[in-house]
Amino acid sequence: AVTPLSVSERLRVRPSAIYAHVDGLEGLRYALATHVAWELAARLRDARDGRRGVAALEAIARAYRTYARKHPGAYRALLRPRRESAERHFVGGFN
Repeated sequence: AVTPLSVSERLRVRPSAIYAHVDGLEGLRYALATHVAWELAARLRDARDGRRGVAALEAIARAYRTYARKHPGAYRALLRPRRESAERHFVGGFN
C-alpha cells in the first residue's frame, strides 16, 4: 500500500514534501515502477554477464523469477501500467 502519506511517514517528512517531487498517487506509483525497472534491469544484466545463448537466457530468467519472489510488492508495482500510458497505447494506437 504505497501512498504519499505512507511514504512521508516512512521518510519522516511532511506529506506535502512528497508532493513536491511526485504528482500525487499516480506520480508516486510511476516513480516507484521506474525505480524497480532500473533495479531489475541491473540484476538481469548482472545475471547475463559472461554468458551467451541459452545459458544467458536461463540466468536472466532465474534472476527475474528470484527478484519477483523476493520483492513481490516491487514486482507488482512494475506490472501496474499508468492509466495515461495505457490509454495512449490502446485507445490512441501504437506509435
